[in-house]
Amino acid sequence: MRNENQTGMPPGIYGLHTLWGDTLKFSAQWVQPDGLLIELTADQLNRESVPEIRRDLFKTVRKKRVHKVVLDLSRVSRMDTAGVALLVELLDLLDRRNVKLELSGVNEGNRRMIRLARLDQVFTISNHAGDET
Repeated sequence: MRNENQTGMPPGIYGLHTLWGDTLKFSAQWVQPDGLLIELTADQLNRESVPEIRRDLFKTVRKKRVHKVVLDLSRVSRMDTAGVALLVELLDLLDRRNVKLELSGVNEGNRRMIRLARLDQVFTISNHAGDET
């Protein structure tokens, strides 16, 4: 018998995509009960990497019916204004669908970028998925 979560999807990794050869852009995994954990694996969110990540990430998010998306940024060492814009666009897309967005694993440099954009009160940021700070 298959072990399925409340979304009817079997547990596992979804939305695996490649960027720059064998390098993953992100992985998406169903989490209980109705959420999606997306781990960005790109080292940087900048004007070079964001367009492709945005296209595939938004395509994945639009296909999923969830109540919450946790975006794990722990592998993202650096983010510029294009990365911040990506987060704002994702928040807007999810908000229109009544889906909550939580950022997790945000390093101090990336938190600083979010604060400089005066968005630190807009995003829910946690150290780990489900651990709000």
